[in-house]
Amino acid sequence: MKGIIMDWDDTIVDFDYWVRIKWLYTTKWVENQLGIRGFDHKFWELYNKKSIYYFHKVRDTLLSLGFDDESGIDELSSIITNHSMNEKGEDLIFPGAADFLKTLKDSGWKIALLTMGHKKTHEKRIKETGFYQYFDVIKYGDIDKKPSMIPFLECIEQMDIEGFPVIVGDDQRDLLAPYYLGMETFLIDHKGVNRPMFTDKIKKVSSFNELKEIIIKEVK
Repeated sequence: MKGIIMDWDDTIVDFDYWVRIKWLYTTKWVENQLGIRGFDHKFWELYNKKSIYYFHKVRDTLLSLGFDDESGIDELSSIITNHSMNEKGEDLIFPGAADFLKTLKDSGWKIALLTMGHKKTHEKRIKETGFYQYFDVIKYGDIDKKPSMIPFLECIEQMDIEGFPVIVGDDQRDLLAPYYLGMETFLIDHKGVNRPMFTDKIKKVSSFNELKEIIIKEVK
């Protein structure tokens, strides 16, 4: 029985797209409901200059718009950020993902999903894509998170397969632990970002179609 452990964000779906959808709804809400004119334009101007993981975009936007009361800014930033977290996102599935999962499932592979996202947000996302049915094991990031070896080992135990599974992810957090455990690891780079890795021995692919051709034929 062959097995594979996959990451979710930026491996199967585009995380940036999901986040942007939530903020598009939020910036509209800020202007229409809170009456802060110019917030939408200034927020996206700053958003596109920062990392997606930069956590002070709302505060910087308010400062740029002339808000100068420190306690007021902190409270307003918290209100806006909490609203964005509760907004509905939408997932953009990378090309070939559905066919890849179906092919492996039809070929008798066991498929596990290991995400750093919490169950509260990610379970609904996975179900809405229609991919929930493909996963024999789903492990969320509520407790142990990558790059810790613990969630990988727990996944393997629950998969109940002989030997190690194949690992697929989009960055070092997904691949560091399994690589040092001796697993077959693949970096999937849909956008051609060419992120630096800790070793050049990890195989790199640019699409699910390329990955499917390799693992169906080569991974033993």
